[in-house]
Amino acid sequence: MDILLTPIVIFFIVLPVLLAAWLYPAIHINKSCRTEGNEKLLWVFTAIFFSWLALLVYFLLSPIITKATAADPNH
Repeated sequence: MDILLTPIVIFFIVLPVLLAAWLYPAIHINKSCRTEGNEKLLWVFTAIFFSWLALLVYFLLSPIITKATAADPNH
């Protein structure tokens, strides 16, 4: 019984957790308002291939000022 349990645990518990951790940066970048259009698409593809490293670089390099802030002359 223990021999059959190990592949089942790996397939149904460990693999989905690893897949979610790998895809989280791409999903987070896709939902973000910091970039848009082709730039966002490039960041999502980068996150798919480089995962957490791409998310860290995205936070460091993506624009911090949104369009609404840039359009406001009082800010």
